[in-house]
Amino acid sequence: MEIHKNLITFVVINKNYFEIAVLDIQEKRTFFNQKYSIPNKIDNDIFKFFKEYFIEKIFFIEKKIGTYIEDLVLIIEKNFFLEINLSYLEEIKKSLEIKDFLKEGLKQFRECYDDYVLSHYIFNAQHQKLKKLELEIDNSNKIKYLEMKFICIEKNILGEFKQILKPHQIYLKNIYSYDYLKNIKSDNETIIDAAKKALFALNNNEVTIQKKTSLKVGFFEYFFNYFK
Repeated sequence: MEIHKNLITFVVINKNYFEIAVLDIQEKRTFFNQKYSIPNKIDNDIFKFFKEYFIEKIFFIEKKIGTYIEDLVLIIEKNFFLEINLSYLEEIKKSLEIKDFLKEGLKQFRECYDDYVLSHYIFNAQHQKLKKLELEIDNSNKIKYLEMKFICIEKNILGEFKQILKPHQIYLKNIYSYDYLKNIKSDNETIIDAAKKALFALNNNEVTIQKKTSLKVGFFEYFFNYFK
């Protein structure tokens, strides 16, 4: 079988079904897309599901499309994710300072949650006019309220998924929260559409974590590069 470098496989797992979609991102072509019911005997153990059922489907799909699956994006609904919220209320005079706040937020996350891997880093910045009684400033001044949300997953859980995929030479490109993607998708979009937005930094309120090098490393090894 040949190797198709532009393919990304999206896998959605929730309590009712799992879906596998193999997409050519560059040509915007769908090689494969199908939903399956989850067998009752393994629906409560996602790792067992991966080992006994999911990999079997991957082999079937590779034969069907005539190419190997290499890069995989996993979207799961299970309660594996931890959500952390930070907020700042400061007078920000330059947009550059927002970048500094976001860097500081990421630094705090890494110092306090060393056992977790960041999956989503979302921010919301709003201008607010505060009453003079609240702060001793001119009433016309604008204060920027910056809220940061970290959605993360334990490193050992991520490691379990990677170990299952490693013997089959499948690289876990990203792991996303099904609930978060469900909240950001529009009515005419699918969960996979929302995952593509997150993957290619098309969500304006999500900070992009980029690689230091062109080498294929885990996404917990990325460094922070906020460029919007």
